[in-house]
Amino acid sequence: MRNVRFRLALPVALLLGACAPLATPTPAATRTPRPTTGPTAIPFTTWSQASPDGLWLAEGSMEGPWPEGDQEMYRATLLVRSTDRATVWTIADVTSHYGLGYTTPSIFRWSQDGRALYFGNTPVPDGCALFVNFEDLYRLDLGDGRVTELLPPTRSSVIAMSPDERSLAFTEWQETPELVLRDAGTGEERRVALGAAPDDQAGGVIWSPDETALLVTVAHSPCLPPWSHSIVWVDLATLETSVLIDHDARRFGVAEWADPARILLWDESGAGWTLDATSGELTPLP
Repeated sequence: MRNVRFRLALPVALLLGACAPLATPTPAATRTPRPTTGPTAIPFTTWSQASPDGLWLAEGSMEGPWPEGDQEMYRATLLVRSTDRATVWTIADVTSHYGLGYTTPSIFRWSQDGRALYFGNTPVPDGCALFVNFEDLYRLDLGDGRVTELLPPTRSSVIAMSPDERSLAFTEWQETPELVLRDAGTGEERRVALGAAPDDQAGGVIWSPDETALLVTVAHSPCLPPWSHSIVWVDLATLETSVLIDHDARRFGVAEWADPARILLWDESGAGWTLDATSGELTPLP
């Protein structure tokens, strides 16, 4: 099944005239059936998300699938508009074949300075894929509508951005998973071996709050239980790695890293744990 890429329609500003500012929308997701001529209905999902400053609203939709010949089709859209309705940037409007492997345009995050929106394609993978969020990444300048490609498609399905928005970290699709660090401005890359085997998967990449380290989860021979997880620490100054949790059958994943010295984990059962970043000591949450 082929993946769908964005059909970018930028820069396109729709000047709609002066309108009274709208109230700041609340992020929401609704699902309503769209009737067809037959007894069935075409699923139609819409969602919206406001920027932190309340000046912009991103709106997306997913329609389908619907039958067309011997195949199924779907349509996905994504646009961003100012809440005063003065400007609309149409990011994506795609119609393509539906099935495992299709993608939908999605928001990655708003920039901290409120001047940009990061977005990309979220894949719906076929087969066994444990770590999936985005397969590519772009930056939309909300002022002039320019789009900058930060990471081209088909290299990864797991992308993490540094808190200062200057760097990307992702695990690349290849026989033996590796971590790639990419400068978001220049595109310069550095590679880090994770000690993974050919049948392993790597993902769950998370930055430390002080941007000095990364954590990566490695799943060893996944999808044919029992399998195990390791948590690997990457020092960003030296690119040296250390294994904090090694081949653990509880399959830990990183839930949050807000304190440089304390990491919040979850295990396969959903139970919470804390991991001391210095000693490696695991403590179950009460």
